[in-house]
Amino acid sequence: MGKKRQKSASKVWVPPESAYQLGPRPHLQILPLLPWEYFQRLCARLAQRGGDVEFSQEYGLPGQAQEGIDIFVRRRSSGRYAVWQCKRYQEASASLIEEAVDEFLAGEWVAETEEFVLCISAPIEERSLADEIKRQHERLNAKSITLTPLGIVQLSERLKDQPELVHDFFGLQAVKDFAAKPPPRISLAVNLVRTKCAISAFCCVAVIRITSRAWTPDCLRLPAR
Repeated sequence: MGKKRQKSASKVWVPPESAYQLGPRPHLQILPLLPWEYFQRLCARLAQRGGDVEFSQEYGLPGQAQEGIDIFVRRRSSGRYAVWQCKRYQEASASLIEEAVDEFLAGEWVAETEEFVLCISAPIEERSLADEIKRQHERLNAKSITLTPLGIVQLSERLKDQPELVHDFFGLQAVKDFAAKPPPRISLAVNLVRTKCAISAFCCVAVIRITSRAWTPDCLRLPAR
């Protein structure tokens, strides 16, 4: 009897010890680098969702002079503009930031602009970059223009609660790995798949149990082993 019990117990599946080792599993914090045209388009879509937006669009075509502007947003409350300049680089530099502001200030949008947003697809936390951002902020502030620098860290933080944009530009897996909350249509799809899998598993168990009963018709009964 003891041997029989021991043999039955050996068939019981025990999950590996690692299954119980619960710990922090943070989401992805920084999104990967996009090709240039997609990076600018992502910034344009993000600008549209900034609030107080009456109208927004990308500015100019490739090869045209753009006066240091890639995107403009007309504010509903003031009628003035927030302009965005997008820089797709793997590394940022102080000269890159200075030249971006130089190019904008040399253009014709200065008088109508209240915010200059500089988007760079690289980190901007390094000390020399932070010092340059401070200098350019003071320079623009003298003209009543706010400088808003967005490096890859800041852009990623803004996209945390924009799962539809993350899905559109980076794919469904990025939503699962990065976004704080998936959009409703993706959540619904995932839940439907999970429900279908659960129903399938339940039906399989039910069939096995039914076909093993003594009162099961011969056509449904499992063959004897």
